[in-house]
Amino acid sequence: MPLGLILNEMLTNSIKYAYANKAGGEIRVSLLRQGHNAILSVADDGPGFPPTLDPDTSSSTGMMIMHMLAKQLKAKIRLQSLGGAKISVIFPI
Repeated sequence: MPLGLILNEMLTNSIKYAYANKAGGEIRVSLLRQGHNAILSVADDGPGFPPTLDPDTSSSTGMMIMHMLAKQLKAKIRLQSLGGAKISVIFPI
């Protein structure tokens, strides 16, 4: 259940922030296996994350929820901002 809630928050953020001023765009969801880990990612073609955003110290409700849920999975959250925003949750399988 924590993974489903994290995915919901990731998708909600993409819709809310990437396309606030656009009529449409692309959101990609992927789940990959890498050794003993799985990587769930949501990427969009919006403006990307603000350069000052630190996922480990962010006080936004959504980021705090994702961190609490990721902790339950012994997971890490990674942000990338290259030609849009990409957020990944890396967890052991």
